[in-house]
Parts: sequence; structure tokens; C-alpha cells
Amino acid sequence: MDDFRKILYAVVIGFIVVIVGWVSFVTFSGCGLSLNNCNAATIKVERTSIPTLIPATLPAQVRFLGATATVISTATTPTTEATASASGETETENTVARPSNPGGPGPAIGLTGDPVSGAQIFATNCQICHNTQGTGGIPNPGSTDGSIPSLNPIDPTIANADYKTFATNIDLFVEHGSRPEGVNPTFSMPAWGDLKKLTPQQIADVISYIISLNPVSTTAASATEAPTPIGGVDIARPSNPGGPGDAINLTGNPTSGAQIFSQNCVSCHNTEGTGGVPNPGSDDGTIPPLNPIDQTMVSSDYKTFAFNIDLFVQHGSTPSGPSPTFSMPAWGDSGKLTQQQIADVIAYIISLNPVSPSATEAPSSASGTTTPAASAPTTAPAATATLTAAAPASSGVPRPSNPGGPGDAVNLTGDANSGAQIFAQNCVPCHNTAGKGGNPNPGSDAGTIPALNPINPALKSSDHLTFVTNLDLFIQHGSTPAGPGPTFSMPAWGDKNALTQQQIADVIAYIISLNP
Repeated sequence: MDDFRKILYAVVIGFIVVIVGWVSFVTFSGCGLSLNNCNAATIKVERTSIPTLIPATLPAQVRFLGATATVISTATTPTTEATASASGETETENTVARPSNPGGPGPAIGLTGDPVSGAQIFATNCQICHNTQGTGGIPNPGSTDGSIPSLNPIDPTIANADYKTFATNIDLFVEHGSRPEGVNPTFSMPAWGDLKKLTPQQIADVISYIISLNPVSTTAASATEAPTPIGGVDIARPSNPGGPGDAINLTGNPTSGAQIFSQNCVSCHNTEGTGGVPNPGSDDGTIPPLNPIDQTMVSSDYKTFAFNIDLFVQHGSTPSGPSPTFSMPAWGDSGKLTQQQIADVIAYIISLNPVSPSATEAPSSASGTTTPAASAPTTAPAATATLTAAAPASSGVPRPSNPGGPGDAVNLTGDANSGAQIFAQNCVPCHNTAGKGGNPNPGSDAGTIPALNPINPALKSSDHLTFVTNLDLFIQHGSTPAGPGPTFSMPAWGDKNALTQQQIADVIAYIISLNP
């Protein structure tokens, strides 16, 4: 028994000696003879790096553009107060979505975006996270939503019938990026603008493409879009924003157009555009006929008639109604038809709708003869009609290359001080400070962008409404200067809803103030 106890004690003592020896060895190896600042003996955890994605595949993120980080409904979201305090903002039920990263709009919102180019940029950089055509559904583990937001349809608080407001709402996310709400979201929206991974023009193009995926309803747009009356009746306009394409400057071939129509349009508009195809969920219940076409679109002036049709073919349109089954595709914006093909289709549709002179011409008070009443997509009200008679195009008053009549801005009171600020933000890059001009425009006959101070004297008039209207036509519809290949053209601020009618009225007031 004593021998067993001796053996047990020897084992225990030996074990303790081994432990003490091992600890001493580890301590001495890590610290030497000093115990001060001894960290080397701490067991090190080796961490492997996370592979870096190349910029083109860098994932975007929530509230990406569908951001709900700040789009919080107090009625349905229990974390409203916590989220609001974290962002430093007070959230309300209809708060417009905003990114988590700070920053204002970038220069892209002052540029004209090309949705076709934007579609290509989107496919290269954004599709990996937002899916084909922005339809979403890509998982985002660790985020509150659980997936990367859809851009098609986009968060409804971001959409707006005013093009520039819609563009600004999107731009904030693209410029500065955003981190989605959640414990540890896998993907975040990159700051494409701040990191210089996309140029302002590329961002403008992407914004234009995203907006093209989200047509604003006619009802929503009616609050900000100018009516275009013909004899008191609004001209039919598509729900999607955008001005005329190059097709209206081309000569269309109706025979070729008939073939293109049969291949692409008959399935919806029926043989020879006679219509009658059902469209469940739309207010009309059927897809509109093109033969005969909506009479508000008809004009004895070929270019006006072509303009009215072109807007629908270029940009597409969603019919009014709770849930229309069929919508008009954006044949031009999507690149599915070339501008020449669109011109041919337009020529064919016009050939199906011969114009009755009595329907589109009005007597001229000047000579008793008849002249076309509609030489532009929109005919001015009575006061403007008088003004047009007093200063016809043949009088030498400059007119823009793009067709169209005066907008609602001519009936509003402009604020020159507000106009000066809008001018500084949108017009100075081309027309120079205070509109003094002198900026080069290679490829144009004039060689420079026209000055607005002093303005072309032919545009001035002692009659205020006349002066206003002369300016309004250019701002509403834009214009391409004469020349073999002008670098810069006047944007269609009104047609593209880049400026509201009140903003246009303010800019006009400012320009007039520069030309007493």
C-alpha cells in the first residue's frame, strides 16, 4: 500500500513539474527575462484576407436605390425611432428614401442621360447585384430586407413625375453609396461617383436607364407636366419622359414601315393598326388603334404629326389603369428599332391617317386664306396665337430646330432671383456667367454657344408675352444648332421634365432681366 502511495505522489509531483516547466518555457520564449509589455506569448489567431472584387463586379447595396433605410413607415415598422436617431433624421411615413452615406447631388443631374448607353453600363456594373433590368431578388444575408432591393419597380418614394427630382433621388445613392440596414449586410452600394468609378455622364446615363424602367403614371405626371392643348384638348402624350428622337429629322419610307409594323406592332395594334386587341387592367380595356389614331395627335404639319407619334415609339408608355397587361415598349430607348426604322414606321402610320384640311387648318385673320393651325406639337392659347401671327417664323425670329409650342411657363409669373440660381446650376456651363456666352461649340456654323446677354435682338420684344414665348420655345423643346456636327445642343428642359414649368418661368424672367 505504501508503495502505491509513493508511486501516486510521484506521478502528481511529476505532472506539476511538467506543467510549471512548460509555462516557464512559454513565458521565457515570449518575454525573455522581462515581464513588461509581454504580448508575444499570446496565442495568435491567423486571419485570412477576403478577396477584393474588381470594380466592375463590386456589389452594390441596399437602399441601394431601393433604399428603405430611411423609408420607414411609423405605422408598420417598430424600429422607426431607433433608425431615425441613428441617422439623425426624423422619419415620417412618406419620407423619400435616402442613402446612409452623406452628400448632395452630383454633376450628373445637370447632364442629359442616354438610356441606351445607361443600359450597357448597368449590365456591366449593376446587374450583378440588381439583376437583369433591375428586377432584383439577389440575396443579401445580414441585411434587414434579406435581399438587394429591386430597381424595377423602384422604391415608390424615389419615383417622381418631375424628371429632375426623380434623377436627384437616384443620384444620391449612385454618387455616395449606401450601407443597408441590418446586423451585418453582405453587400453595400458602392459610391460610384465619389470613387470616380463612373463619370458624371455615365451616371447620368444609368439614371436615365433606371427611370426608363419605371414609367411614372399619367395621373402622377399630370401635376408637373405641361398640358399641350389643341383647341382646348390635350394632345396625347406617353407616360414615360423624353423628347423626340432623330427619327423626326429623317425621311421615312411607308413601304418599309409597313413591313416593320407587321413584324413588331401588329400583335398589339392589329392588322393595319385597326386595334381592338384586349388589354385587361387598363382603363380603356383595349390597346388603342392607330387607324384611326387619336385625333389629338393628328396634324396637317407632317413634322408635328411625326413628333407626336415619335414620343411614344421612342420612349414607350404605360396605359392608365390599375394593372394594364400590355404597355408600349420603348423601341428607341431600348435600341430595338433604329431611328430610320422608327421614321419608316411613323411614315406608315401617318399614311394610314390621311389628314382632313378642315380638321387641322384654321382661317388666317391676316389674309383670309387658310394656314396650318398646328405647326408644332402644341398649339398656343389664344393670346399666344395672336403673338404667333404677329411674329411668324418668316419674320426672322429665331426658332428652335425641335418642334413644339409654348408650355405653361408662359402663363406663370417668373422670379428673376430664383431664375438666377437655377441658371447658375444648369445653364452657366454652356452660356457662361450671367449668360455672356463665348464658349466654343465645334461643328456648329456659329462656332460658339450663343450669348444670352446680350441676347439675339430678333428674340427681344417690347411685348412681354412675346419675349417670354420666344425664349420658352427653346427651353421647353431644346434645339440643335446649324452645322455639320455641333458638339453641344440645347437640352429640352421642359419636354424632359428636367425643369418644372415654374423653374422655366423663373429662368425666363432672369434672362429678360439681363436684356432690358
